Amino acid sequence: MKARLARIVRDEQATTWSSGVLVALGAVLFALFASNDYQLTVGQTVGIDAISAMGLTVVVGRAGQLALGQAGFMAVGAYAVAYGTTKMGVSFIEAILAGVGISFLFGLVVGFAALRLRGNYLGMATLAFGAIIFGLLEVSGKLGGLGGIYGIPPISFVQTFTTPMSAYWFIWIVVFVFFILCALYLRGRPGSELAAMRDDELAAGTVGVNNTFRKLQAFALSAVLGAVAGGILAANSSVIDPTLFQPLISFQIFLMIVIGGLGSLGGAVAGAAIVVWLVQLTPGTGDSAYVALGALIILLMAIFPRGLAGICLWLLERGRRPSQAPPPAPREPARGGAAEGVAG
Repeated sequence: MKARLARIVRDEQATTWSSGVLVALGAVLFALFASNDYQLTVGQTVGIDAISAMGLTVVVGRAGQLALGQAGFMAVGAYAVAYGTTKMGVSFIEAILAGVGISFLFGLVVGFAALRLRGNYLGMATLAFGAIIFGLLEVSGKLGGLGGIYGIPPISFVQTFTTPMSAYWFIWIVVFVFFILCALYLRGRPGSELAAMRDDELAAGTVGVNNTFRKLQAFALSAVLGAVAGGILAANSSVIDPTLFQPLISFQIFLMIVIGGLGSLGGAVAGAAIVVWLVQLTPGTGDSAYVALGALIILLMAIFPRGLAGICLWLLERGRRPSQAPPPAPREPARGGAAEGVAG
């Protein structure tokens, strides 16, 4: 059992870095073959959602905590950038750092709630957090209410990214940076302790895992990535309103990590690409896309419960399985033997 578990861990680490290479290759190829600005814009949306989905992967996939409020953290980062750059005159970096700090504190608050709640109750609590943020944004006031905030300056870091191609590369460089940081985090002791806590929290505590600290750390990290994604979204869109962060968006991000495979960073990016492209390519209001997503999830859960990452691990396992050798030929009985010795 221990050998099988160690092999699974090694395979997950191998597929993490392999999926990282595939993500980088896919982003480069998409930029080379994108035929218009609309496709680049969709690629930007995929990258932004991938950042938020990787944060949710840490909490749900590795820590085993059901969190459904990721859109709330994105809203905090987005409105910090929007309000800071348009009303206070601060730079993009200063505004997004402020949003990250505020979202970090909110993440700790949600993490403290996770210390007392489990399963569906925790999911409802995090969903309520996102709904509260959404409701507050709809109230008329300095944040614009239903009209939101418009005239947000573009992304500015060393230089101003005004063209779709330059913004695309900036977003995906951020994706790569956070992918590497999250992979290193999950590969080390924190990732092992989160996995132990996910499998059996009581047993993890008995072997020295600080469950309280790890839960707070996981929720804080998820909140930080959500705020970064929201801040980039605000600066890249130039206008935001509360509908961009309604509770349905939290479910959408949750679908991304389920399709990609819970606990897989590369799967989170792949899931983001699938969900975003389905929503964008489906005609009408996009409701038909959720029908297709529901059917896809049912199919994956029935055949590959671990999502796209599970398919990759299955293929890796089949590739390593040794070919069955032919059975050995029966041995002939020895001539002479004990009977001949007695006769002699």
